[in-house]
Amino acid sequence: MNNTILRAMSLRKSRGEDITAILKTYKNLSVDEMNEYLVYFDLPIIEEPLEDIKQKKISSLSSICHDMIEHGVDVEIDGTKEHFSYSIEKGDQGNIDDIFNLANATKLSQPYHADGGACKLYTPEQIMAIYVAQKTNKTVQETWFNQIKQYILSCNDKEEIKGIEYGQPLTGVYLENYNAILAQAQEIINAVIGGGN
Repeated sequence: MNNTILRAMSLRKSRGEDITAILKTYKNLSVDEMNEYLVYFDLPIIEEPLEDIKQKKISSLSSICHDMIEHGVDVEIDGTKEHFSYSIEKGDQGNIDDIFNLANATKLSQPYHADGGACKLYTPEQIMAIYVAQKTNKTVQETWFNQIKQYILSCNDKEEIKGIEYGQPLTGVYLENYNAILAQAQEIINAVIGGGN
C-alpha cells in the first residue's frame, strides 16, 4: 500500500468521509489495490466486474501465448538438440519463411543459426524441420488461446475464470474446434512437405 494514500484515507475516514467512494476516484488503482485499503479500514470490499475479470484473464493468457510462440522450439539436428526462437522483433519469423522458401526452391543448403550459435549450413530437410516445428508451435499456441478465450467470454463464473491457467486441457466444443483446426494444420504441413519434394 502507498503510505501517502493510506494517510490521506485515514484522515478522510476520521472526518467521516466515504472511503470506498474516494478510492474509486483513484483511476490508477486496480480493484485489488482498492480492496487492500478497504480491508485495512475493515470496510466491505469492491466486487470486480465480471467483464473486467474476463478481460484481465484474456490479456494475461494472450501475453503468455505470445511469449510461448516467441520462445521458439527445440529441433534435433544431427543428433543434437538446437533451440530456435521465433521472435517478430528479431526478425526470426520472416527469416525462417525466407530461408524455407529458398531451400524449397533451390534444394540447396542454407545458412541459418540456432539461438546463441554460429551461422552454419542447414540442409533443406533440416530447414524444413525447423520451419515445421516453429509453425506448428505457433498454430498450437494460437489455437489453444483462441479456444480458451471463447470459453472465457462465455463463462459467468468469476472464480472459474480466475482459476484458468495457460495450457490447461480444453473440453467440449472448444476441444473439438482445437482438434479440427490442428488436424487441418497438419494436412497443410503435409501438403507443403509433399509439395517441396
